[in-house]
Amino acid sequence: MTRTMYDGVTVADLPSGAPLYAGYVDGIYANVTALRKRFPKARVVEIAVFASTHAGQVLDVETGDATPAQAPGWVTARRHAGADPTVYCNSSTWPSVRSAFTKAGVAQPHYWIADYDGKATVPSGAVAKQFKSTAHYDQSVVADYWPGVDPEEDDMALSADDKKWLAAEIASQIKAALPSIAAAVAHTDGLYTAPADRSDQSNKTWSLESMVTDINTHVRDLTDDKG
Repeated sequence: MTRTMYDGVTVADLPSGAPLYAGYVDGIYANVTALRKRFPKARVVEIAVFASTHAGQVLDVETGDATPAQAPGWVTARRHAGADPTVYCNSSTWPSVRSAFTKAGVAQPHYWIADYDGKATVPSGAVAKQFKSTAHYDQSVVADYWPGVDPEEDDMALSADDKKWLAAEIASQIKAALPSIAAAVAHTDGLYTAPADRSDQSNKTWSLESMVTDINTHVRDLTDDKG
């Protein structure tokens, strides 16, 4: 599954409804702040046009911006800062950029390639392709996961369905453990000491029935759909 991304100098000209938008963090066309303001629910990809800018997720390698020879240094600096960077370049420049990394002994970055053939397909070895250019914006096709742009799996927020599944799984595990808990309580003549934080301390012991009732209450809380 691929995704659509738009980028352009004038934020107001960009089509709405895309999951990703790309903008500039430096240069005379810096527009990342405006992008986030207009598309608060979209993921914004930050582009640096100068190799001296130690920010952004993508370095723009094209005439007037960074050069292929500057790309390895920028990528190295961004990696030291904890980023997983990408280099943008056109398909004809791509071999020169790759060669610059090989020559510098720096591991290849991710690549966003410009090739205006009108085909919304991501080329092998890249994570995105800018395949269409108009007077007001460019359009790219992006892989379903873009390292350094999309959050890692462990950091991704759970959907409502995921939360419901997780709650049900926890409840199932608790219910499965009840026989073992009952057996353990049976060894103490059916009673065990009430928790210190229990509000009603008049009864210093807690029966198995009370314990099971409390556990079932927690299970219901876990599986209850709060909407």
